[in-house]
Amino acid sequence: MTARSPARPTSSIQPGSRVFFAWVGRVTELNVATGVSRTVSVPQLGAGDPPYFLARIGDRLILWAYDIYSLDPNDLHTPPVKIADGSWFFVPSANPDRIWVIWKNEKAVPRTTSSSAECER
Repeated sequence: MTARSPARPTSSIQPGSRVFFAWVGRVTELNVATGVSRTVSVPQLGAGDPPYFLARIGDRLILWAYDIYSLDPNDLHTPPVKIADGSWFFVPSANPDRIWVIWKNEKAVPRTTSSSAECER
């Protein structure tokens, strides 16, 4: 047997690489390359402990707040758009542009929705 070296990242941080964090009532964007961050108010975000509070899905940020919202990461000052209401939580789909929305209701079935379209039950 030969020793293997640990896996190494295949890409470096690209200029403009961004990471997003969700907090109660706000979203923070961090530019990884420059270290510059900015925080914007998103009053729709409340307290809770869902499996995913924020996820980058397709070209949108998906936010949980008992309702599911879609936010444009390139314009954080634009109000988020509600894409599902009264949901229990969401999880990313295997399809990179979709999510599963789950309701806590034995009669409701999980549905997928695109990151920018309103979800239908």
